[in-house]
Amino acid sequence: MRIDLVGLWYWPVIGGTETFMFELAKGLIGRGHEVVIHTCLLDQNNKKISEGPTQLLPQSSIQVYRYKPFLWSKKMLPTYGKLFKANLADADVVCPQTWARGASDYNAWVAKGLRKPVVLVANDVDYPAPSAAADMFKKGYDRFASKILTKLYDIVAIETDYDRPFLIKAGFPDDRIVAPGSGIGSEPFMVHGKKALTKFKLEECNYLLFVGRVAEEKSVRHLLKAAKGVNMPVAIAGKGPQVEHLRELGNKLGVDTRLLGFISEEEKFELMSNCFAFVNPSRHEAFGLTPLEAYATGCPVIASRVGGVPYVFGEGRALFYEYGDIAGLRARIDELANVREQYKPDLDHARQYTWEEVTLRYEKIFQQALRNNK
Repeated sequence: MRIDLVGLWYWPVIGGTETFMFELAKGLIGRGHEVVIHTCLLDQNNKKISEGPTQLLPQSSIQVYRYKPFLWSKKMLPTYGKLFKANLADADVVCPQTWARGASDYNAWVAKGLRKPVVLVANDVDYPAPSAAADMFKKGYDRFASKILTKLYDIVAIETDYDRPFLIKAGFPDDRIVAPGSGIGSEPFMVHGKKALTKFKLEECNYLLFVGRVAEEKSVRHLLKAAKGVNMPVAIAGKGPQVEHLRELGNKLGVDTRLLGFISEEEKFELMSNCFAFVNPSRHEAFGLTPLEAYATGCPVIASRVGGVPYVFGEGRALFYEYGDIAGLRARIDELANVREQYKPDLDHARQYTWEEVTLRYEKIFQQALRNNK
């Protein structure tokens, strides 16, 4: 079976969608399928990624075609303002990435013209727009697109059932929506050392940890406020526009705040596996990849009850609190202190989200789409 993935960007652009495409393609190729990725020649800043209007690039046996957009605008949001036409003639199944995106939706239309089955990976359909103007444009596009997209996509795959009501409201029948999830690698499940603790002068099981982009929407300030009076440091790994603000806030609150900056994958898993708790105070999470990785290393997870995170963890596996409730977050930290030594994660649950398992679920979805199209 040949599966053609269509995404606005692909590596060297790095993000959740790009990583998803790479891991899924790698898994499907490992199971004997052919995978082709179709993407734009221009990156987010409209700079050329590779030479030539269309190129075939080998990458771990993944075929990658890059196209010069025939329509693009600097004034529109980059996710909507670039259109390219992919060569989908030889595909068995076409799989565009991300809900309501110009390039994905246009190529779904192209695929239907070729009578190809089309499976949409609709990750994070309810994502918060970055500005009021962007939010207005997104809502307008969603309303316009939903009338058309139900006819273009045979199956819609979502990360969690958090997104299901949105798609049903948009007009998709419930029986055409599936939730295969997203994936994590095998690395979190391995035994990890303590070199990172020595490097950052941290003690085992005696620090609270956040890993991610240090931006306003991640609400790391809530963690610092909740940690006031807690007798352990708060380690913040990552970069972003809120770093200096958090440094100042930590000093003001008297919280021992360790701003670690960029860390390696090895350091990330070492810090996760040895922390008192991983805390995810975000305003929105479509899936919650980093909290799941932390859980897979064996550490407790405290998280705001937002987006897809409760659907991924289910009941009794993470300590949830309502977003923005500083007292509720502090109560969860104090609650964990009483049972930390007896804590045991449900690693079998976490293994349901390895890329191996996710690939198997997507393989079945593509096979079903192909059968339905005959």
